[in-house]
Amino acid sequence: MTCPVCRSYVPVHSFLEATGLSGVVCPHCNSSLSVSRSSHFLLLMLADIPSYCLLYYLRDLHANFFVGIAVFAIVFLGLFTLLAPWVVRLRPKPSSILGLNHR
Repeated sequence: MTCPVCRSYVPVHSFLEATGLSGVVCPHCNSSLSVSRSSHFLLLMLADIPSYCLLYYLRDLHANFFVGIAVFAIVFLGLFTLLAPWVVRLRPKPSSILGLNHR
C-alpha cells in the first residue's frame, strides 16, 4: 500500500495496531489516512468467508471448539495480512488534507 500524500510504502502492520483500519498513519509523512469503505468491506469479506468455511468444515469433523476458533483466527489474520496490500486503498482524512494533523 502506498500513501496518497507522499507516495511511500505504508507497512501492513500499521493496520494491526490498536486503531486498526480507522487510524492509519503514514510512517514517512505522518499523514492521517483512512481506508475506503469499499476496499475495507472487500478485505473483510475475502478474509472472513474462507475462515468461516473452514470453521464449519472443522465443526462437521467434530473438532474441538477451541481448535476451531484458533484455526479461524489464524486463517483470518493470515488472509487479512496477505490480501491487505492488494485490496486496501488509502486516502487522506479530511483533517490531513487541510494540514490539521494532530500528530
